[in-house]
Amino acid sequence: SLQLQAHQPPCRDFILLVEPPEAPPVPHTWSPPGIFAGAWNYTRASGVADFWALGERRSYTNVWPDELADAHRDAAVMVFSHGARLEPRMLSGYKASNGQTYCVVPITSSHNDYSGAVNVQYFAAGKDCCSNREFTCGDALNKDAHAGLVIYNKTDLLHSMFFGRQDLEHYLQAAEMTSGKYGVQRAKQPIFLDWVADVDNAVSHGWFQAQRYWLYSCILAWPLILALGLLMEGHVGAIVKGTFDTRFKTDGVV
Repeated sequence: SLQLQAHQPPCRDFILLVEPPEAPPVPHTWSPPGIFAGAWNYTRASGVADFWALGERRSYTNVWPDELADAHRDAAVMVFSHGARLEPRMLSGYKASNGQTYCVVPITSSHNDYSGAVNVQYFAAGKDCCSNREFTCGDALNKDAHAGLVIYNKTDLLHSMFFGRQDLEHYLQAAEMTSGKYGVQRAKQPIFLDWVADVDNAVSHGWFQAQRYWLYSCILAWPLILALGLLMEGHVGAIVKGTFDTRFKTDGVV
């Protein structure tokens, strides 16, 4: 053992002396932009969440407009009876603080006389698609349309934090205006729908929208991730260099 110790390389102590210090942990620079981009993609209107809801929730057919909305809270698609129609005479548009107009019209049966006893359970809805008693949201101008995709509340914390009030809250304000102006009753929590003529085509469009928003998320996230990565690389490099200098000075190495 003494013989082996005598033949140890003379540079061993120097090698140990200049052994690189343990690198400081590198922050996950991708996390904040990745979380934000994912939340934006999943929760924005016509995003991934809207598409997946079509598969996760139920579809109802031959629904009469006077059926209680509470019986269809789990709906994603609702196909109404052929006696159902939109009532543009009861159009309301709520101008929100974000600059958009939230438009709603009741979905009613053709036999209703609108004497004030009508209890509206469902509204066709849309943004920036109404003026002067003309409702053009979705396929409202198509007389063959009698179905809708449910607009549901995105109640996740990230959506509320980054994007403010939910669209559904603004639609409720517009529905309240309809009740006040035309003297009709409404469900406390009516169901709002995007009025469509072809459900299958609307679902396919939803998938295309989900892909488009995913692409936008990637395009928006990667430049920010790259910039933060370069910034943190320079910051970490400065920390490592400072650590080397400190250790060399402490050990008397110039």
